[in-house]
Amino acid sequence: MSACFVPLDEHANAHAATFNADRAAGFVNPWGNSFPAEEVPFGRTLICNGVPFQLGSKRAAEPDHVECLRLELATEASIATRTIGLLGFSELGNQTLELGIVGRFKERRHATLVVPYWLNVPRDAAGPAVWQATHLHYAAGYELDRLVPSLHAVILRLPSPFHAVSIEFEANPLVHIMALTLLDREVQHA
Repeated sequence: MSACFVPLDEHANAHAATFNADRAAGFVNPWGNSFPAEEVPFGRTLICNGVPFQLGSKRAAEPDHVECLRLELATEASIATRTIGLLGFSELGNQTLELGIVGRFKERRHATLVVPYWLNVPRDAAGPAVWQATHLHYAAGYELDRLVPSLHAVILRLPSPFHAVSIEFEANPLVHIMALTLLDREVQHA
């Protein structure tokens, strides 16, 4: 299986994770909650739902992911894509994300993805499509173990191979993308 990791660093516009020392900088939601940066595998590959995802690097007080505010990403893919994997999360419940996939001859495909909510009861969302942190960072610095943040692998299987040169995301600021991967074959996981 060949994978093409779509770089997101230059498009990063939001903060999902904070270090213990800068929890007050968290703002995934209005209460200032965030992922624990010490646990998120920034700068490494995370396999979730059978798809490898390359997460960007993380620096304190700098954006670490993409909040969907209408965006076009060049894929730089040299493979015929069969599966698109999105690693992300949503706020205020599950959210839909409309996307357009543009081919090398300007042909277009359209899809709608459902991106799952980021907070779960510990281990409720555990499974191959979910990466779950051990705790949630609260801006005020206290600890509660009632909810934990999760990243979800959302899989889009294309009906036939497609040479995607760019992917266009419609605006939904409640959807957050941590990583995007194109694969040359179908993924068998759910």
